[in-house]
Amino acid sequence: MDLERHIGLKIRRLNNKILSDENETMKIVGLTRIQGRVLHYILHKQMDGIDCFQKDVEERFSIKPSSATEIIRRLEDKGYIEKEEYPDDKRMKKLIVKKAGIDKKNEIVKRIISDEQKYRKGIDEDKLDIFFEVINQILENVEVGEDNND
Repeated sequence: MDLERHIGLKIRRLNNKILSDENETMKIVGLTRIQGRVLHYILHKQMDGIDCFQKDVEERFSIKPSSATEIIRRLEDKGYIEKEEYPDDKRMKKLIVKKAGIDKKNEIVKRIISDEQKYRKGIDEDKLDIFFEVINQILENVEVGEDNND
């Protein structure tokens, strides 16, 4: 098999480069990748008018309660989120993104857009359409393969 045409290796290499860009973006804005993702998640739920709690973060990211507690505490310490007592159950604390968190999210989005422009540089829309058609087919093949392994 020609390693230059090995799909898995190419996707892994591309994934590593994209993760490296994502790590660099988060480092520049002063967050870890998981902190950035959690901040993004809480903000989107908030924008959709849906209350967000630590349990939601645990389930969404498949992390232990202790890990979620630590991530949330660090976001609180940085002034990006706060906990608010939930009126229906005083034991529960609703997670709220503060203005500083929204500003940080906007900074992250600008960097993500810049990275996306870099990825698309020199590729016309027709080739992008083909890329997405092929990558979606590969995803479908992998997902069907996973279903058949159960």
